[in-house]
Amino acid sequence: MALAILSLVVLILVVVISNVRKINLGIAAIAGAAFLMLVGGFSVSDMISGFNTSLFTQCTAMCLLVAIAKSNGTLSYLSQKIIQVGCGSAIRFMPIVLYVCMVAAEFLGMNLNSLLIPLMVALAFEMKLDVLKVLFIAMLSMLGGGQALFAAPGRFLNSYAEEAGLVINGWNISILATIAYSCLFLVFYFVFGWHKAKPIEIQRKETVKISKYQLCTLLGFVVMAAGVVFLKQNITVMAILVDLVLMLIGACDNKTILKEMPYEMLLMIAGMTMLTGVMELMGGPELLAHAVTTFAHVSLVRPLLSLISSAMSVVCSASTVVQPTLIPMLPTIAEHFTTLSAQSLVAAIGIGSYATAISPLSSSGMQVMAAYDTIYQPDTQSRLNLFNRMLALAIGNMVVQMILAAVGYYSIQIW
Repeated sequence: MALAILSLVVLILVVVISNVRKINLGIAAIAGAAFLMLVGGFSVSDMISGFNTSLFTQCTAMCLLVAIAKSNGTLSYLSQKIIQVGCGSAIRFMPIVLYVCMVAAEFLGMNLNSLLIPLMVALAFEMKLDVLKVLFIAMLSMLGGGQALFAAPGRFLNSYAEEAGLVINGWNISILATIAYSCLFLVFYFVFGWHKAKPIEIQRKETVKISKYQLCTLLGFVVMAAGVVFLKQNITVMAILVDLVLMLIGACDNKTILKEMPYEMLLMIAGMTMLTGVMELMGGPELLAHAVTTFAHVSLVRPLLSLISSAMSVVCSASTVVQPTLIPMLPTIAEHFTTLSAQSLVAAIGIGSYATAISPLSSSGMQVMAAYDTIYQPDTQSRLNLFNRMLALAIGNMVVQMILAAVGYYSIQIW
């Protein structure tokens, strides 16, 4: 118990120290992981085993592709085309169209967010807008469509519920999630001022003809997307193959590209995944999980499950850690609190665990930060500002989902 509490305290200290002293979060996280390793009596191999190789290699491969596309002008060209098409008199509708299309892609299980995030960051860069003003579209579409049965998060959730012997209506959960996040999208649409967007300011872009290398880069993106969506290939494998081909044909200056890689961001990914790995060994997530069975009143069960799953997902994978940890507890909770439906309990955990997927400490949030670093080349303060704002956004979403769970929103049957 003491070690579990200590691991949570160290995580908070790492984030605070990084902000106050302007130290790279990855370095502080590695130091925090080393401290916990010594205190907990773990080995160096235990600490290193927490390093998320899959996330690190995916971010590296995608950042390299983004750097290539940025250096040869492909991202600028593509962004300008989007601006020409969608940012005229209809600019106020552009976020809505993008959101609807991206949610539809999630419902179809296309899993395009990893491919679209760099483009959204580049679009914000070209339009000289606050990056979150554009990124919130991608973030909320990922959450709004992610619980669909064809999407990976929805498949995982329904699989865990089935293994626990719970009978649920997965489509009902996904539709309720889509409605909730669509309402949240409209809130941010007005908060970020898209309803006041003026086309005249954005149409002052020079028209640039596409070059052969830009065409090859765009073709590379298409090939990678086709491989991931239709052939079900690993996105990292597809990205690194496209990177290699583009470098071989001279689509970029190979030495310059390596200098533009966001090494500070990659270091943050390495450090944070090591720290959260040690936290899991020390029982930090389980400490949060058992709190609900100890202190919950029937009226607090669903909001507590939502809160705990959201808090755990800030530092853990929703699909591979949070849900398989919490969902097996639900049959016991459902038996104890007979007035609560199993479906509403599953929804509280499933949607709650993805509420903080937009946190900069999550895998999706880290991909956003990596794309931002590659395209904007920010200083330490700018990077921390985006980190803090994304974290605040995640916490705000966590509160919203907790309130929805408390009022019984996810108990509504509409399907």
